[in-house]
Amino acid sequence: MAELKEGVDVLLEKSGQRKEILFTRYEVFISKMVEREIEDTKDETRRNDLLELVKGIESLQMTSDAEELAGIYIENEIIPADYYEDAVHLSIATVNEIRTLVSWNFNHLVNHETKKNVKAINLLHGYREIEIESPLEMGGGEYA
Repeated sequence: MAELKEGVDVLLEKSGQRKEILFTRYEVFISKMVEREIEDTKDETRRNDLLELVKGIESLQMTSDAEELAGIYIENEIIPADYYEDAVHLSIATVNEIRTLVSWNFNHLVNHETKKNVKAINLLHGYREIEIESPLEMGGGEYA
């Protein structure tokens, strides 16, 4: 866990560089749920840093299709029922045809089983495949 916190801290310290790299290479989106999670961050300095990091990034809305797909992920035990928000992150990205979901959540999102099962469910329900990666995988080593 300390390793993960360290990684987040490095990315925040280099947020200007990170944002420039991401915006140069990728079209970047967040969801309203991400905005809520940032607002709920207890550490005021960290919250402000995160708000600055996502400033100007388009926020995707929850839709009935995304809500339905989140339920399908839960029903099929791809995402545990107690972590509905994780299913929502994934479903919003999928419904909006985002190619890659970037997350620090290694427990429920960025892992082999989830990736494999999400691809299967998405194809079964007429959605395209989505890649699920960590921010470090997206930076090509340029963040460190």
